[in-house]
Amino acid sequence: MPIETNRLKLPLPLGNESVSRVGINAIFEKIDEGVAKREDVEELRQLVNEMDIPDASLTEKGKVLLSSKTNGDREDVAATEKAVGLAFQAGVERKAEVVAALNSIGVSASTSETWASLISKVSRVIRATGNAVPADVMAGKTFSNNSGSSLVGTYIAPLRTSITGSYSGTIETNSESYNRTIFTFPVSNRYVDLFPDNPDSQRSISLGITNTQIQSPVTAILILRDSSGRQFMIDSETINRVPNQEVQLWIYNIRVDRLYRTVAFKGLHGRGSWTNPAESVPRDFDFTGPIDVVAEYRKVVGTGANYSVNLLGQMITT
Repeated sequence: MPIETNRLKLPLPLGNESVSRVGINAIFEKIDEGVAKREDVEELRQLVNEMDIPDASLTEKGKVLLSSKTNGDREDVAATEKAVGLAFQAGVERKAEVVAALNSIGVSASTSETWASLISKVSRVIRATGNAVPADVMAGKTFSNNSGSSLVGTYIAPLRTSITGSYSGTIETNSESYNRTIFTFPVSNRYVDLFPDNPDSQRSISLGITNTQIQSPVTAILILRDSSGRQFMIDSETINRVPNQEVQLWIYNIRVDRLYRTVAFKGLHGRGSWTNPAESVPRDFDFTGPIDVVAEYRKVVGTGANYSVNLLGQMITT
């Protein structure tokens, strides 16, 4: 019995079978029935074009439009391979940005982690809040507020320091001047104040010169000097060629205002007059660094003179 073709089921005679003319004609007739003519193809194409195929939706099959957009929100188009590739690349880039952001705030993260792992780490990050500013936080300490992190404080806490000491000596014959730094005002937020250690006392600094044979004017001067050597005089007292007379200059308090660049003080001369000016310092005077307080004696000519400096005060920085 002959075998048949797969599609049209045409008989394929075996080697021991003979083929008749009737059998061959039957095969050709079957082929003729199964082959489409050009007209048949055109007719089929026309029928397909005239078919009412609905648009595809999330619930219905149908024809669909392709799109390469990656930022759309339509639900009636299908993504192309290009669109899928662009979306994947965007996801890789966003993941790298999240990892970089976490690493920048000290949270260990890697692009090899899953999104679920990264989201968990992000959820544990505590957002900085508060309204502290650098001037509210101790100098050198770091902090965060609602505008940023790793900010550095500049506040210097008030500090009370005892200023005590005594210096004395002789300005030799024909020496014209002598000076020494007796203490230093440190860097502060704004003010440095010097007060007597004893509230009942009239002085925190006293300068004096004594000599029984003074033959020329002698002046005691209190000076402020910045870190670059620029200086200006706070107050002075002079004695004029009177044997056995003493030069005395007492300072009750001094206030240095670094913000408004002024120095206020209250002092008492040996002749009994009080002074209380608020002096504007020279324009180029440096208020940003430490300020030395200097005792100076000038214009001793002829015989020598004995000098003394006494400190008994409290310095407060704020």
